Amino acid sequence: GAIFTWNASADSNYCPEACATALFAQRIDAGGALLWPVKYGTRILNGDYGPSVPRVAPDGAGGEILVFSQFIGGMIDAYVQAVDSTGASRWGSQAIPVATPLAERRALALAADGAGGALVVWQEFDGYAWRVRSQRFDPLGTRQWANDNVISVPGRPGGSSTIGLALSRAIPNPC
Repeated sequence: GAIFTWNASADSNYCPEACATALFAQRIDAGGALLWPVKYGTRILNGDYGPSVPRVAPDGAGGEILVFSQFIGGMIDAYVQAVDSTGASRWGSQAIPVATPLAERRALALAADGAGGALVVWQEFDGYAWRVRSQRFDPLGTRQWANDNVISVPGRPGGSSTIGLALSRAIPNPC
């Protein structure tokens, strides 16, 4: 089977009631049958200004971890959420910011850490340059590194950013 994720807006059949835009997921079995009870799956986020199509990674227990951006407070910021094998949000009813405070964050990448959590990498504009930053989340959605900006690689000066980032595979530290 597989889990599919997508975003939809209020003018679609997926979210006709209250949301401006929302993020959804649906799990199917190997035969293509829907496993989560609602026809459009589970609503992961109900956003006012549209979450981006998420990056996803398996959590190792039949669910998935997602990272996505959303326009909030005049900026595009990044958030994470985990969904278990039943479609329930594991990390509360709202998504968790990848870092604080609110900032311009783009070019998201995600990799499962092999222990039920994930590593997230993004670009962040600090007012002068775009920088590459990262954070690790445990299976409960708790940030594992005290400093939200553990990896900080200087980017290009000015307002331009790199097109994208990628993580290949995260392996738990055996120590």
